[in-house]
Amino acid sequence: MKFILFSCLAIFCAFNLNAENEVIDKATGEAFPAEITFDYQGKNYQLDSTGVSTRKKLFIKVYSVAHYLQKGAAAGKDKLQEIMSDSNAKQLTIKWVRGVPADKVQEGYEESFKTAIPEPAYTQLQSAIKTYIAFFNKDVEKGDEHVIRWIPGGVIEVQIKGKTAGTVTNPEFAKGLWNIWFGAKSVVNRDNLMSLMK
Repeated sequence: MKFILFSCLAIFCAFNLNAENEVIDKATGEAFPAEITFDYQGKNYQLDSTGVSTRKKLFIKVYSVAHYLQKGAAAGKDKLQEIMSDSNAKQLTIKWVRGVPADKVQEGYEESFKTAIPEPAYTQLQSAIKTYIAFFNKDVEKGDEHVIRWIPGGVIEVQIKGKTAGTVTNPEFAKGLWNIWFGAKSVVNRDNLMSLMK
């Protein structure tokens, strides 16, 4: 009896530990790790989740997105300022909850860039914008995962279903890209994307 009780307690504790190590988008049920690590050009980056949010289009849920920021970056500092700083590594992990044709994904980014980047910067960044949008040239299927990393130095790296699709190096473009989710006209609830920051 004691063994059974101990086993049940161990399973319960493991479940709680697992829950604490995940961040859940309550709108979609999608789960993301609370912490991530990745290597880029020989350097290891450790990031904490700052929150999750849901992208909707005409009330239809399109994807869940989790945002990560380099460990210790925003401790006691202005949250949004640290997120938008080129000195900190960041990542957006997008889990698609419905299929979307490639042309619609690209059109969505084009519209978002126009909203997120004011003139004349939008015109000046056209080359970088076109390069970035071209990475998304295949239809998205439900369950696909896109990872977008901003590495210090203005490096944007895109991974689609675990494979690197390409990089763009331009600090101003990086800020404009992050404005899609963290600007005043964010495509999601940006407060939710910062809700776990202390």
